[in-house]
Amino acid sequence: MLNEVTILNPDRFGNDTLLYRYNQMNLYVGQILPLVDRAVKMFYEIETATAGMSRSKKRRYVENRQHEIKINFEDKLRDLNNTQGEYLVRAINRNLGKTVYDILKGYNKPLKAVYYRTMGNFYGIDLDEVYRPEEHKNFEDIMKRYGY
Repeated sequence: MLNEVTILNPDRFGNDTLLYRYNQMNLYVGQILPLVDRAVKMFYEIETATAGMSRSKKRRYVENRQHEIKINFEDKLRDLNNTQGEYLVRAINRNLGKTVYDILKGYNKPLKAVYYRTMGNFYGIDLDEVYRPEEHKNFEDIMKRYGY
């Protein structure tokens, strides 16, 4: 039994610049996948833990987890460049089926979610973008190659 192999047509890209961008995307996606795994896992943990809680208890629980998230993720997220941040948001949208903005709005005060969306837009990252595989074919191909 052999593993599945994907063979890319070298003429698919048309020129060296498009091939370079594809290879760069492949590298960046490989670098952010551990963060995506942890973020998705943490999201599902929070969802299951807060399923039967009242709004105030849920808010306190999420605030405690946000402190933990800040300690574990802040340095890693600050080290990402804008393109890696964009791919991170896209991968989270793809894996959860929700936009990052909707997630932030659900767990924070609406004004704080708007602040994060504005800051993301300032750096060229759209937190409100809905993931559509047909618009991001190369990204989808790379995610499938990594087994997602």
